[in-house]
This record gives sequence, C-alpha cells and structure tokens, in this order.
Amino acid sequence: MSSTKKISIFVALVLVLTTVCTLLGACAPQNPDEMIIGTVAVIDKATRDEYNYDVLSASFTQLAPVRISDTGAVEPLLCDYEQQDNTLTLTVRDGMTWEDGQKVTAEDILYTLQYLDRYDGKTYLQGEQSTYTGYVMSDDKTSITLTLRTPNVREVSNWAAIRIMPQHVYEGNETTVTAEQSRIGCGPYKFLSFDKAAGVITFVPNEYYPQGQPNVNKVHVRLFAEQETLVMALNNGQVDVVWRYSGGIDSTYIDVLQQNDNLTIQAVSATNLPAVLTFNNSKVPFDDINVRQAVMYALDYQSFRDTFSSQYGTVPNRGVVPSTTVGYVATEQLSMDRDKSIALLAKSGYTQKDSSGYFVKDNKRLSFTLTVNATKELQIRCAELVQQNLKAIGIEVVVNALPSADYNAATTNKFGNNQPQHQAAIMGYTSAGMAMGGGLGSIYVYGAHDVQGCAQVFDQTFANIYTSLTTASTMDEYLSYAQQCQQWYVDNTPIVPLYSDVFTYAYNSRFEGFVTDGNFGIINVASWYSVKIK
Repeated sequence: MSSTKKISIFVALVLVLTTVCTLLGACAPQNPDEMIIGTVAVIDKATRDEYNYDVLSASFTQLAPVRISDTGAVEPLLCDYEQQDNTLTLTVRDGMTWEDGQKVTAEDILYTLQYLDRYDGKTYLQGEQSTYTGYVMSDDKTSITLTLRTPNVREVSNWAAIRIMPQHVYEGNETTVTAEQSRIGCGPYKFLSFDKAAGVITFVPNEYYPQGQPNVNKVHVRLFAEQETLVMALNNGQVDVVWRYSGGIDSTYIDVLQQNDNLTIQAVSATNLPAVLTFNNSKVPFDDINVRQAVMYALDYQSFRDTFSSQYGTVPNRGVVPSTTVGYVATEQLSMDRDKSIALLAKSGYTQKDSSGYFVKDNKRLSFTLTVNATKELQIRCAELVQQNLKAIGIEVVVNALPSADYNAATTNKFGNNQPQHQAAIMGYTSAGMAMGGGLGSIYVYGAHDVQGCAQVFDQTFANIYTSLTTASTMDEYLSYAQQCQQWYVDNTPIVPLYSDVFTYAYNSRFEGFVTDGNFGIINVASWYSVKIK
C-alpha cells in the first residue's frame, strides 16, 4: 500500500474515532493540574545511560549548565557562566540541590567531565587534543574555571548538551550504580515511576528546586509503538502534547489536527535538518564530486517539500544550514536540473546505460545502497522518493532499512568499531547536533569527529575550516569562518538537505504559555514555569 493511501485511511479513521469518542464521552480530560505527554521514542529502562530517556530527562530531572533559547542565545540553567578569551567559568546557581538533598557543586561538573572521558570516550580533559588543558576550583566549590586548549567563542553553547551528574552517587560506583540512583537529578521534577507494562513514566515536582513548584503538578509520559496511534490519542484528548526530540508533529497529520477545536497548533522556527541525504564522501561512488552533484541536481526538492513538510516548509539552500543558524548566509536554493545531472555523470565516464536504463561505467552499473533507520517511517519514505528520482535519470538506489543499533553502527563514528560503512544514508540532524563543535552541522560532515562524522569528509581545506570554527576567539572571526564553511558546502556538496521546515507543535488548548528551547522544543525546563492551565 502506498504511503499516500495509508495516510488517507489514517485521516478517515481519526475522524471516525474522534466522533465516536466525543459521543460516548470517553475522552474526558485527566486531572486538571496534570499533563500527559505522548512519544514514540523507544525507552526500555528509563535510566540515564539510555539515549532516549537521557534526552527526555533534560526537560525534567537531569539539567545541563545552560540552555539555548529560541533565538540561539545561551541562557543560564543550572549555572551562571562567564567566558573570557580561553577560559570558561561555570558557577552553580544559588539553591541548586540534588533531589536527595545534597547541594550541587562545581565538583559535580568536574566529575561529569572525568566520567565522560573515562566511560563515554570523550576528550574533555584527557588526551593531547583535549578540549581543556586544566581547571581551577573555587574554594567554596561553587565555581570551576576551565582553560580551553584554544579559544572558542561558542564553547559555552556546547554545555547545553552536557547533563551534570551527582558525584556523591556515582563516584566509586560507576559500574554498579542502580537504575534508581541513575535517575537522581536536580531539575524541577523528579522521577516517580516507570510502569513498563503500561508504557508510562511519571514525574512529580522536586521539592528542592529553588524556583519552586512548577505549574504542572504531575507529568505522565506515555510510550506509543506507532505514530498513528499517538496522533489519534492526541486528537481525542487522551494525550495533551506530543514529544519528539528535535522535532514536532509530522506534517502528515497537521491537516486533520487543525480541524480539532480542542487543539492549539504552534509553528516555531526550526534549527535542525529533518531529512538529509548524507553521502559517504570516502566511498565509491561518492568520492567523486561529479556523482555527488549529479545526484543533487536529480532530486525534485519541490516534491520533497510538498510531500514531507508542513505548509511552512521550504526548499533548502546549497549552503545546507537553516536560516536560524548563527552565522547563516544566503546561498543558492537547491533545484532540480536533470540535464546538468547527466552532463556531470558524463564528465566521470558514465555515458551509456544498460538494458534496465541505468548508467554503466567499465561494465559496472551506477548503483549505491541507501541506509535508513527502519524504525523511522519518514526516513523510509524519503528514501523511496530519492530512489524514484534517481531511477528517472539512470542511477540505481537499493534501500537498506536497518534496526536502530545497526543503523547507528553503520552511519556514525560513535557506535561502530570502524569508520562508517554506509555509501549513503538518510539522516535527521538534531538541533543540538547542528550547533555542536563549530556549529553549522559540521560535526556530521567532518570525518574525524568522534561521535558523528557520517559524511566522512577528510579534505584538508574543510578540516582547517572546522578547526577555525572551533577555535575562533571573537564572534566576527567565527562569522567569517561560518561563511567559508557554507561556501565549502556549496562547492563540494558533501550532503544534501532534502527539505526545510518549521517545528509544528500540537497540544491540548487547556494549556497555554509554552516557551521554546532551541534544543528541546516546547517541552523544556522553562516551560514548566511559563505554561498556564486554563
């Protein structure tokens, strides 16, 4: 069954179920001072070492020193900060306390760096290329001043993705820490329970949080196996809001949700890239710039926008990054030109086609495997459209859908024992990922990055730009290198964003006043003190 037909059936089913639900009165709201959040994120243990729970907990229990606002500005969260030249000082804000009653100190910050170095393969304080060459702790243990190996005007923004750990819980127990201990946080909420059978995680207020009682008294996070079921639950009032890290509601469902007077639809400027065709620039055939650019010109970007984005979606620029990015410069918009595609392929020796209509060179068909995450329908559907577009000009695409763990191992540096083995992949670049390191999505492109590196670019010119972005000592200097980076993307086509979009959120209209976090959307620490319940 085609994706379009599946969506039409879903929309009809939603309307029928919503009508039945309303007539039967089965969708009455839960306790008025509570909120139910729905998500399709897979959470099996609800412990700190589980990726999806770790990211979710950032809005409830496990705080980073700083947050990113909707404008890209860095704001204090757990800590105040001061950056001067090659030093960064983090000062724990007054009253910050772990939920077991212990004060949060700068020693917790230092311990977190040491833990990540030792157990997560980071290089914050260890190794010849460590981020920091040393530190000074204040006598009262409230501040730590870190010395950067090289100046980096944007260093503090990287701390928005580092959740601080309680030293008194972990030290000496790193390999034996219990699930309960791993959930201890210092945010406005604390973990109450995880009913795995029911698929519900519950958070309640943390009485030690210095800002006081959040406006929502209890939050339940319901886990759903499928996006369609989740959206139905939102539409009929069984869920108040949908949570998806670095994303909102899939645009597929917005039309039907807009018909529900009990829901508020909110569009927010996006800082991520929802779908990117990522070439492995070190593997055949994408070690050839002519092939990369031939693929770029063969894609129908209007069709990607119309099929996958909301009404606010746009065709991306060749400079890759969204306009909300710090250092953004306008570059040529991506466009389809199949004559250019064929001419570029001819430059690389692809002048004939086989009996199936695919280009050949040295008796070998121009073909590649496109890797996708089997659990993400958007990636699969984007891959299908890439496959159709490229078949039309004579390039064969074999779609390889892998389970999440295998997909991560195949496409990134962090999860595999070797360099990424994919030829190309459909990926989503998160807001945090787009801003990390030198920003501009550079950690996804640079092949030597220790976590991502999925595009496997080792070009020396780009390596120099990457280093310059991460060592700029003034904002003017950074903006200059940001322009160079985007021009390099234009000239070399290491990746191709398929469409750009806003984050579209839908939530029960009995709530109002959400604020937006640049990394986590409308579900974030600040929202708990701004949201109002009607």
